[in-house]
Amino acid sequence: MKFIKFILLAVGAFMVLIALLWVVIHLWWLILALVALFISYVFMRENKKEEETKSDQPGEKASTSNHPFEND
Repeated sequence: MKFIKFILLAVGAFMVLIALLWVVIHLWWLILALVALFISYVFMRENKKEEETKSDQPGEKASTSNHPFEND
């Protein structure tokens, strides 16, 4: 009985590996898109942290005016 369970486990693991190989071969563009989304999310999160630290500094105010000599 242990031998049959081992064979079933080995066949199941082999089928999972074949399925993963099929996904990698046929859906490589989807994997690349997910990697690109993750990278852009990391950059956006870092950018948001930088903006929060800039807004916490009391010395500088965010200028909402378009007047060129207002900050002089």
